[in-house]
Amino acid sequence: MQIATSQRTVELHKNVFLSRSGVALKWPLRLLAGSVWPNHPTGHFYRYAMAKRLLSKTVSLDDKRTYSFVHNHWSRGYHHWIVESLVRLLQLHDEASRPLTILVPEDYPGFAHQCLEMLRGRHEIAFIPANSNAKIPKALVVPNPAYKIFDPQTMESLRNWVWNSSQLDRFNVVPHRRVYISRQFAQMRRVENEREVQGFMRDEGFEIVHTENLSFDDQVRMFFETKALVGIHGAGLTNLLFMHPGTSVLEFRRSPIEGKTTWNQCFQSLALAAGVRHSLLDCDAGSNDAKCLGRANLHVNLKRLSNSLTQLG
Repeated sequence: MQIATSQRTVELHKNVFLSRSGVALKWPLRLLAGSVWPNHPTGHFYRYAMAKRLLSKTVSLDDKRTYSFVHNHWSRGYHHWIVESLVRLLQLHDEASRPLTILVPEDYPGFAHQCLEMLRGRHEIAFIPANSNAKIPKALVVPNPAYKIFDPQTMESLRNWVWNSSQLDRFNVVPHRRVYISRQFAQMRRVENEREVQGFMRDEGFEIVHTENLSFDDQVRMFFETKALVGIHGAGLTNLLFMHPGTSVLEFRRSPIEGKTTWNQCFQSLALAAGVRHSLLDCDAGSNDAKCLGRANLHVNLKRLSNSLTQLG
């Protein structure tokens, strides 16, 4: 496995303050740049970490161990955990010369704990108590990847690592499943005619999937076998990373408005890096459109959807 040569290298630091969100300070005041995104403004993250440093409970850790961490300020969400935290874990796997103790908040989502258990290798896992920060005598800091930038070589290495850890035979399995990811229980970016769309998708031979109900391993195995993935913009589409190169994904988005940002292109960029064909279906805005264009619900036109599925294959 190999991380792209443009990736920043790991660094050993002493006396590190690690906030529960993964933003770290060189004790007591200096922001550790590796704990945040290299292409994103850092002011908010520094102020957050300083507030936690001054106002929140901090536990001191054993000075006989060397620790590391891979979570970041947004990695409670599945997308950021997969494309950022797992990239850091892969780099740790490749570059750490001896076993370490990887820290993770004990109240992190189940998928994160499942990932770490599957991929930790020779490293130990230790938990940061809920609502607490940690003071670390020695920390190997793995740099956070750039925001919304996906290196093809790194994505291929990550995919193969996860496949191998799940004991999947990529040479003798032909992708065959057609999957529609539903967000009907999400707080935002829902399909408002969801029942109608689900009925149509079933008639077209698609499985209806709620990824939040699946374990990490179950998601990897499902999308390893998937040849066509359809869904509205949301964390579940991150699983395209575990599909085979040459398979297809169709993403629902709000129809563009001139002069306004209505769509986050991260999944298009991820698909390009992963070798997965990506296409878009423009949809009418839902009832909450005025509140936030990027989080708006959508109404899917079934005729347009039918045409898109024909092209999807």
